[in-house]
Amino acid sequence: MSADRARKRSTRPRLSRSRSRSVAWLAGAIGLFWGWGAWPAGADPFRSQNPRPVGDRAEAAFVMLFKNGNYPVARRLAQEAIAQEPQEPLGYALAGALAYLDGQWDQVQTAANQTLTAANTLKTTDALRGNLYIGVGHFLEGAFIVSEGGRGPLQGAPEALAKLSQVNEALDAAAAISPNDPELNLIRGSLDVLLADNLPFGNVDGAVNSLQRGSPDYVVDRLLAAIYRRRKNFSQAIASVDRALAKSPQNPDLWHLKGQILYEQGRSSQNLDLLKQSEALFLQVLAQREQMPRAVIRHLEKNELRRVQREIRNLRG
Repeated sequence: MSADRARKRSTRPRLSRSRSRSVAWLAGAIGLFWGWGAWPAGADPFRSQNPRPVGDRAEAAFVMLFKNGNYPVARRLAQEAIAQEPQEPLGYALAGALAYLDGQWDQVQTAANQTLTAANTLKTTDALRGNLYIGVGHFLEGAFIVSEGGRGPLQGAPEALAKLSQVNEALDAAAAISPNDPELNLIRGSLDVLLADNLPFGNVDGAVNSLQRGSPDYVVDRLLAAIYRRRKNFSQAIASVDRALAKSPQNPDLWHLKGQILYEQGRSSQNLDLLKQSEALFLQVLAQREQMPRAVIRHLEKNELRRVQREIRNLRG
């Protein structure tokens, strides 16, 4: 390998475990365009009753990312939302989360600022969603501050914690308007999951309580599965991810999550059948690699798949 190629590879963004978690609330993946076209333009993906106006490109990007989850198409739809629906903060928030996953730090910072600008404007006509996305915008600011492109996790921690208080203030303002709103509770629960994964004082029980009032179900059940996996409650984790798969059966991110749960369960119980099921799901994800972030696929190939195959060989003797 030439020195130029080696330097190019060394500067390619890598997906750390914490960064992978940090986009769990926004990132899902399946192939092609299955499903999102069935949604009417401008449909509210969060509320089956008393829907609120949501831009149709932003809604399509949300469904593509969470339910249908083709990452390249979701990125394109998010950019279309930004261009065609500049008043809708959801498009900027999705673009920011995808940029974070890709390690595009300048784009994360830009998306955070754009989310805040759109949210403050929206607040004049829809105080609930305006306050909600003010919280999301501050969260993206905090994520940038502690990122490799910002001040880093150590130097940036004090400023990021200050941003966290702004996040909570904005979400509390939204909750004062409608405490049971599905979009609010989905996002609040998602942020609580991220904080529990990355900070010692994260509120996992609070996340569960919020998510149980959130919507849509295919996102809620995926996040609940991740919580139960964290708690080593494998039966509830599998039940939750299976519910999500019932709504999104072609979603590679859900196959990936189920494979991870089965690996941990099979490894702890020395169960060969569970480990083989995990391996099969990982291979199924790799067959859809064009829809997934390269860093996720790289980690799956070089770490997760090798681990499960090593466990299988060890049990077979």
